[in-house]
Amino acid sequence: MWLKAGNEDGPRTFSENIKIGPLGYAGRLILRGADSAPTEFICETGDTLLASLVGNVQIQLENAKISAPNGNAIKVEYQTLFSVGTGVDFGMTKESHIWIHDSQSIVQVLAAEYTISGNCARHLFVQYGHLYFEANRVKLIESPAFSGAFLTCFPRGSVQATENVIEGIGRGKRYDIHHLSVLNLCGGQEEIELAGDAPGYIDGTSILI
Repeated sequence: MWLKAGNEDGPRTFSENIKIGPLGYAGRLILRGADSAPTEFICETGDTLLASLVGNVQIQLENAKISAPNGNAIKVEYQTLFSVGTGVDFGMTKESHIWIHDSQSIVQVLAAEYTISGNCARHLFVQYGHLYFEANRVKLIESPAFSGAFLTCFPRGSVQATENVIEGIGRGKRYDIHHLSVLNLCGGQEEIELAGDAPGYIDGTSILI
């Protein structure tokens, strides 16, 4: 299914969540903005703009700016495959831009080029699931602030982050790892792989590789 904004100017606002319900089979949703410039999709009152509630679903963003000033932008559950296409920008969001929330979730954000222009508590939030965040080029615009951290992981979450390129300056901790979680930088340095201007934090129950 394609959810397109068309070519008109102006943001698209939603008073309720866009939810991918139990289809009973594998499906794919592409959220796409106008061809001329990224369209801003805004969740005004709901806790999450776009949420997957069933497994074996693919979610893809294209030419879209995602903002959720009262909650989360993307919530991924149940082995959803989430991908960032061309022309994507993550705008102002109260909680998380990408929230992985299920022990069975294995999410890949690979070889993507996108921007972050808005403040948030966490760009990436991993609870229980696993995230591969690899070979991405992320451009920070207007020094967005991560009030919690660029990456937050708890409880029992795991992230592998390697070969990413961060352009621009972000404010806040690079990571915040708690409660039996794992961050694998594959021997790399946190200031290269993750955005932010402050060192990350990891508690005594978690592992940094």
